[in-house]
Amino acid sequence: MEKEKIKKKDFATEELQELDNMTDALVLIEEIPESVVLEGTDSILAWFEANTTNEDILEAIDAETKPVSGEEFTTSGIIGCVSAVGVALVTLAWAPSKILKIKSALKALGGTTAFVTKAINYYQNYRKLGYPRTIAWERAVKGASANVAPDLKDALLSFFGITAIVSACAE
Repeated sequence: MEKEKIKKKDFATEELQELDNMTDALVLIEEIPESVVLEGTDSILAWFEANTTNEDILEAIDAETKPVSGEEFTTSGIIGCVSAVGVALVTLAWAPSKILKIKSALKALGGTTAFVTKAINYYQNYRKLGYPRTIAWERAVKGASANVAPDLKDALLSFFGITAIVSACAE
């Protein structure tokens, strides 16, 4: 499945500039074969690397697999957001069960495109109601994933790192 272009508008256009990175990461999670996940961390990272052209994700994989001393990820602004999304994806390589839960959640929600489109709509509504960006995005993810089992919703919320990614991306 190739990532469909998610239409961003209103608040989402200006405030969710990281959405393409998040969507790319979710598509990778959605598409990774379960057999690769069960092979472990090295296979997961190799598969992610072989199946993305997203430079930010590739940089995060390189940073994890070929660390360069003295370099650290920034955790604020767009650069922090990009890094946070990449780091979140790479971190999942050490939590195969979480990858499988996110895959299940995305499948139950109709796929990455359906989930992200729904989350954007919720986000825009919460922003119009005056909620701060972080709270609006957290509620949007919860709302868009309302119809899945609690453990699957928790896996999605964990991926979005409501404390790390959202604060880096949305503030």
